[in-house]
Amino acid sequence: MTSQIEQFAAKLPEASRLRARKYALVRKHSIPENLIGGSLVVSRRRCGKSGCRCAGSEGHSQWSLTSSYRGDRRVERIDAATAVALEEVVLATRVYMDALKEVMAINMELLALTHREKKRARVRGNEKKSTRRRRNDQQTAPAIDLLNM
Repeated sequence: MTSQIEQFAAKLPEASRLRARKYALVRKHSIPENLIGGSLVVSRRRCGKSGCRCAGSEGHSQWSLTSSYRGDRRVERIDAATAVALEEVVLATRVYMDALKEVMAINMELLALTHREKKRARVRGNEKKSTRRRRNDQQTAPAIDLLNM
């Protein structure tokens, strides 16, 4: 198991419960410990002070981490140092999720191929059955030509 990063080291009782749940999921599903969903976003704002350096430029940088879980959107404002530390985690999460999605797509394709193979085998099996000789009790009597008698 990798070590916990500093940004996930809150000390409150609620944090302790969340960490316990997190580690239970990490152990149960063998997933990486330090994943975080969402996107790092930098926005620029002017503070409004006439003497500030931002008055003539694009503004002060403000970092945020945006994410959503089960329809709930969340935006956490973070400082630049935290953004730099989380950038690697966000990228690693994206790589992991892309690999996970690719595995799911491959499994779906394998399922479809297996289904096609079974269907083809059933069709071939039915063709073989129809060309097989019938048993004596299933044979039909030869047709009698009454005109040539």
